[in-house]
Amino acid sequence: YKDIGTTYQYVEWFNKALDSYRKAVAIDPGYAEAYCGMGIVYMLNGRYDMTRKAMERAVLIKPSVSLAGSYLRRLDSMGY
Repeated sequence: YKDIGTTYQYVEWFNKALDSYRKAVAIDPGYAEAYCGMGIVYMLNGRYDMTRKAMERAVLIKPSVSLAGSYLRRLDSMGY
């Protein structure tokens, strides 16, 4: 489901992307990359509060997810 979410994200079908990422974490709550994908979709839609929550969750689960850390630093620099 994570890969399907990524595909939807690239064609800007954001609601379908979020649904797919949610299915991925429902199956595997420790799937940090799926949380990161959700965070990216939220960021693209200006939902910075939700972006932070998703990225923090990704980093909590798997600190080596560097993309999530990058997004958190970006949010910090934006004041979110």
